[in-house]
Amino acid sequence: MSDDASLRNSPDYSPMDNESEQGLTKTASRWSTARYHVYSFRYLLGLMAIGTLQSTISPSVPYIENTFFAEKYGGDDCEAHPSSDPCRKGATDAAQIGSFTNAAAHAAAMFMAVCLGSYSAMPVFLRLCLFRGLLVLASQYDPHLPQKSPWFEGWYTRISETPTGQSVGLIVGHYPEKAQLTDAAAYLALIIDEGKGKTTVVEANPPGLTVLKHGAAIANEPDDASEPDFEVSGGNGTLMMKQTGTQQRISMWFPSQGFRFEANLTDPVPWSSSGQSPEGWAGKLPFLALHWFVYSLSSHASYRLESPTGVVLGHGRAHQEKNWGQSFPKSWTWGEGLQGASKIAFAGGTVPLGPLKVPDAYLLGLRTSKLNWNFHPQDPAVFWVSNDACRGRLNVTAIAADRLLRLSIQASAEETDGLFKVQGPTMSGFKADSFESYRATITVEAFSGILHDKLEERIEFRQSAIEFGGEAWMCPSTSSRTRPEREPMAPALLRAAEPKHPRRVRKELRSLSVQQRDRVFNAMNIMKKTSTLQGQVSFGRRYVSYDDLVAQHLQAAAARHCDEAHLGQAFATYHRAFTLRFEESLLAVDPSIGALPYWDYNIEAKSKNPRESEIWEWFGSSEGDPAQGNAVKDGRFGHWRVAAAKEISNLSNSFGLLRSPWNVNPSPFITRHRFSCGSQTHFEASFWELCLRAPTYLEWYACVDPTIHTWAHSFLGGIWDTERNVSRVECFATNAIGIPAAWSDDCLQCEQNCTEPDEAQRSCACHRSGELRCLADRILAHKAPTYGDFADAWTSPNDPIFFFHHANVDRHLMTWQQRHLEKAPHFGFLEPSIPCKGHGLKDIIGAAHPFDGSLLGLEDGRPLTNEEVLAADGIHTGPYTYDTLKQAEQRPSLRSRRGEWSGQALASAVRHMSSKPAK
Repeated sequence: MSDDASLRNSPDYSPMDNESEQGLTKTASRWSTARYHVYSFRYLLGLMAIGTLQSTISPSVPYIENTFFAEKYGGDDCEAHPSSDPCRKGATDAAQIGSFTNAAAHAAAMFMAVCLGSYSAMPVFLRLCLFRGLLVLASQYDPHLPQKSPWFEGWYTRISETPTGQSVGLIVGHYPEKAQLTDAAAYLALIIDEGKGKTTVVEANPPGLTVLKHGAAIANEPDDASEPDFEVSGGNGTLMMKQTGTQQRISMWFPSQGFRFEANLTDPVPWSSSGQSPEGWAGKLPFLALHWFVYSLSSHASYRLESPTGVVLGHGRAHQEKNWGQSFPKSWTWGEGLQGASKIAFAGGTVPLGPLKVPDAYLLGLRTSKLNWNFHPQDPAVFWVSNDACRGRLNVTAIAADRLLRLSIQASAEETDGLFKVQGPTMSGFKADSFESYRATITVEAFSGILHDKLEERIEFRQSAIEFGGEAWMCPSTSSRTRPEREPMAPALLRAAEPKHPRRVRKELRSLSVQQRDRVFNAMNIMKKTSTLQGQVSFGRRYVSYDDLVAQHLQAAAARHCDEAHLGQAFATYHRAFTLRFEESLLAVDPSIGALPYWDYNIEAKSKNPRESEIWEWFGSSEGDPAQGNAVKDGRFGHWRVAAAKEISNLSNSFGLLRSPWNVNPSPFITRHRFSCGSQTHFEASFWELCLRAPTYLEWYACVDPTIHTWAHSFLGGIWDTERNVSRVECFATNAIGIPAAWSDDCLQCEQNCTEPDEAQRSCACHRSGELRCLADRILAHKAPTYGDFADAWTSPNDPIFFFHHANVDRHLMTWQQRHLEKAPHFGFLEPSIPCKGHGLKDIIGAAHPFDGSLLGLEDGRPLTNEEVLAADGIHTGPYTYDTLKQAEQRPSLRSRRGEWSGQALASAVRHMSSKPAK
């Protein structure tokens, strides 16, 4: 079913007029195809500008707090008595001003990002907010009747850290309007965990609830600024809550079942000093369909529990929160824990956002005596999630790149009867489809630093609570949750795991004999001058011409919805398959080659002058001749010319050559340049070992792409004719990300049919559009520079060293996979297609021109997926391996050397990524 059909068929869909419905569909389509990194850049750009203005106002907030509001509530010296009632109320009001201004700044930045990306979409976007969003405004405290159904609202309180190990939880939830529901409209539960392997859940689904405020039934929206003071009853279950200042009394009883619970809570610890919710500023946005508010991370609690077996008096610490909303995800995970002065709370899942659904959107908060960290999707923070509800295990990693923070959460319930069932809210009412544990262990590791490798704190929260909620968790029963340690591989992958021939072994170029290297280079020259059609007649169906491979790479990179070969987790799998296809063609020409060699540039990195390596005797000089447009005309490939695009691709540069459309390089030869935006690129060998210690695939990719992979492209290719000299990082961000994105957004206009090389940066130059939606792109640069071939990411295979370099990057990945076999077969590769289709685990690689399954011994005509190519790890599957892998397999894994995923290369990272332009 299409996304639009799913939206129309969802229970919370409201019919509109045709124009509005078409607008929603169009908006959803635009959002789903937007490049996340481009949006983020524009968003941060807008936020930076607004933040500059906001920062001039924020110092006045304490003054407002200590004067105006304090006087309003009776006057007080707030510096001397910050916890007094007037100052506490004044601080609350001042915090609301701060949160609203902060929310306004971020909302304005978001609107700027959308506006700059597509000005014409703004009216539709505004209608979207008005029609779907204003229905979700709500009090963070009190039950209330909404303006639209279905609507869920619920309170949750849990008391733990008791001397006896006992935990007690209270849940009350209801849908004030139940006409559209097919399941229960109300739910009350008292959960008693004795801490000794037994959990009692006393629950009821009353046919209806009466909600009282100050003793009177609520008929409309109450004052949302008042403190909790309400009673919820439904015949066979009642809950009462009354808050006065920092004192709260809460009680729940089930007369027919003989249970009664009463507790006094004092000194609540809010989520933050300003009283904001875990949602941060996004909680103020009008189009959120679901809310989470933590009223207290930890309150002092004393309680009395009366049951059919007797009366228990106890004390401990209480966590209290509330959910409300108009929509609920099909699955979510949640957890909270207390350990001394430390607190952890998190929740997340696939969250509805207007007509869209945001996968793996989490809210996390860690409080210790040292740390006060929050993570929100809008930071922007990135979340990697791995859950196994049937075994009671969940893992969440959150990274806030802008703050250089990483939080790793591992939670697990007791293996034997550690989980119990409770009812959870759905779009049709309450269902018994959620699993909780009050005896879970949550281990939290907090890291900081540019590589997220400095361990700030490690805390183990015992007697914690976790929940797997929603209908997506389908477990046979709560007592049979065991699974194999590793899920079996798909049948197709098992078939690929049995190669028909011994795996070929890829070796370093310099370890080959002169004759072996000659055979490789001769076969490449045949591929360069022989078309695919002609070559398949002579060499068989595995043959593909060199220029057709370049065109295939260009097609994947230039996909309009986003780059399918770069800037996402499919980077390594795409290039593994792409390099394998080149190798198969090479062997079709000359089977005696045996395997594709690789270029280990660590040898150059450790030399005094990498540009004097013997490698350049074979591949031509490492820098071209400036007098000939930086062309390289020596070496075994000095005669190679960049193909004319018209015969093999519908994309070309201004001179009709098979280069990126914005690369106005007019030279028909392979070109190289020493500098990129005026900066020299140097290799750093220490990153080879550093990146091998990355704990997950995504962290491996984040480490390798800007370093081990990109350095070689910058070192050889180079970028010149830039508007100004900048550091390597800014050069990469502008010219490898910003300019391609601008072209994809039709914000970069390039000439065609140019013939005069001298006009490359004049009449044939690519210029930014003057349209308002392209304003952010114009800030980066007004025109595109000239790229050397190895630095032109979309057509970098034009340089003959490409496949030898990418074989080396693939060798690094296989080495990393061998060190992390416990994470096989997926190694943390995410299933969602982020940033676009082609980058998800199950997605076809380069779908417009896919790779055939026969490359891995699968069926002919079967397009390869990221999952299948990732599994070709040189150990269990795949037709090849590397000569260094046996040694790498015997090295200790990350688990035995965790402390070494550290900052030993931090200084070199900073030096290389922010190096000043050469003078």
